[in-house]
Amino acid sequence: MALTGCLDSGECSLPADCDDRQHKDCYGDWLCRNGVCEWRCMGSEFSEETDHNVTEPECINNTNCLAGGCNGQLCGTSFELMNLSATCEWDLRHECLKKTSCDCINGSCIWAINDEYLKCMQDYNVSESRIYCETDSDCVPAECCHPSECVNRGYMPDCFNISCDMSCETCLDCGGGECVCFMNECVVRMK
Repeated sequence: MALTGCLDSGECSLPADCDDRQHKDCYGDWLCRNGVCEWRCMGSEFSEETDHNVTEPECINNTNCLAGGCNGQLCGTSFELMNLSATCEWDLRHECLKKTSCDCINGSCIWAINDEYLKCMQDYNVSESRIYCETDSDCVPAECCHPSECVNRGYMPDCFNISCDMSCETCLDCGGGECVCFMNECVVRMK
């Protein structure tokens, strides 16, 4: 069961709150935008039909979208990227992103998935990456005490018998941030 946020208003506060909903038949991920669940398709499989849950597009054209993060691995609007923090470690997936671009596709800033990118991902077996994810529930803090990064659940540290002090030292301490899956990478989203 995925951990979800408190639903003060609207149908969601975190993308995980939307996991049990039906969505378009395409590869993608849930977004929770302004308390409304939105399914974001990735690549060219996107259906042109209107989704009743879509509020307003985050982008109008490619100039609204940009790559960010230490290795240029994140794709989004400048507002979206300023609230995210990614690890600065090099990952094989970052090499594959050089074969695509961060574009505005059907109102969302996403990587323009193409055959060259997909082949690269397959060649590098990217799903084995330490930070690769498909949903928010795949991502957990990378350290037991005062974590500053997020990793795939398969790389979760063994925190049994570990005692941490109650100080707030990093963005994940004391509810200041959360681990989320953004563009198939575990990142910290500031609250």
